[in-house]
Amino acid sequence: MTVFPDGAATKLKRILWPLAWIAALAPATLAHAEGLPKLEWQLSNGAKFRIYGQIDTGVLVYDDGFDTDAYAPVDNENSSTRFGATYDQDFGAWAFGAALEAEYPVYSTNSLNVLDDQPNWTWQNKYFRKIEVFVDSEDYGKLSVGQGYMASDYSAEVDLSGTTVIAYSKIQATAGGQLFRNDGTGAFGPSVKSAFNNYDGLGRKVRIRYDTPKLAGFTLSASYGEDLLANVHVPVSDVALRYANSFDAFKVEGAIAYAWQDNDVELFDGSASILHVPSGLNFTVAAGSQDNGSRTGRYVYGKAGLIRDLVDWGPTAFAVDYYHGEDIAAASSTSRSFGVAVVQNIKDYKTELYATYRRYQYDTETADFRDGDAFLGGVRLKF
Repeated sequence: MTVFPDGAATKLKRILWPLAWIAALAPATLAHAEGLPKLEWQLSNGAKFRIYGQIDTGVLVYDDGFDTDAYAPVDNENSSTRFGATYDQDFGAWAFGAALEAEYPVYSTNSLNVLDDQPNWTWQNKYFRKIEVFVDSEDYGKLSVGQGYMASDYSAEVDLSGTTVIAYSKIQATAGGQLFRNDGTGAFGPSVKSAFNNYDGLGRKVRIRYDTPKLAGFTLSASYGEDLLANVHVPVSDVALRYANSFDAFKVEGAIAYAWQDNDVELFDGSASILHVPSGLNFTVAAGSQDNGSRTGRYVYGKAGLIRDLVDWGPTAFAVDYYHGEDIAAASSTSRSFGVAVVQNIKDYKTELYATYRRYQYDTETADFRDGDAFLGGVRLKF
């Protein structure tokens, strides 16, 4: 963890230090990745047990218009460090499975800012991402019970750009904990994560979920649950329709979802992405709205990307995107952001090197805030 307050470090130091960190981090990560055995075992009863996970760490630099600060090593909220285990066993045409997965974001891009730059070691039950069992059949579909994804989760995040480790419709994840500053007084205003939202369904809950078999590329899902790990006893329900298919040189995916809570909160969202496989050219759109009884927040998001084989390591993905939201943090507020991202895959090591720059803009009818500029670079290793 390192923080450079404004005035205490030169601009050259702020620029070179993050790049030096990434340059030092990447070879060390690859060295540990080389020769990693596959963490999968076949049990005597025919079941398969697997341990998996990912390490995603890097450097965040944020300029709020008054101060520039750097934080490292940070956990990338776009795709957090996590570990899990699965158990799978077939019974004829049926499959039974169980999964346990957790994260521990003690120093995350989603929480850090100039007023609070300390790691938070307090364990929270919500860090359990999955505690579930399921039964699955090609003819009858899949039934899942326990802590896991609601049907609408990821419905606003369909994206074939190859840059989702660092850039997708959840644009607040890059620097969600950072604070906007009043343009005139310098007073701290709302956080980035409160001013931007992609309304991506209901997230993860303790729920029961059913997914139909895939038919002509379509899958229909529904779920019902409560956020029991966060001790929020409000019943939630949702339905989602997903599509995935390939047509000659094109790959197409999309999703739409509708969700509601018993406290009169309604949410609608969707996303779609298309990839021209030979050229690597791709386009992604997402949109959503949430009515919480007092206001209706809404946004639109667009991205253009390109995936090319520039080096022998693996594909290189580039993307530019834009987000426009209204009434998200407050009534009559406007949230805008644009960003650029690059991701270099190193296929032999299941590793990605990434970097992104993003500008955040937020204003209300009664207050103007300075733009925030974020740079996040790092490395993700999967196993």
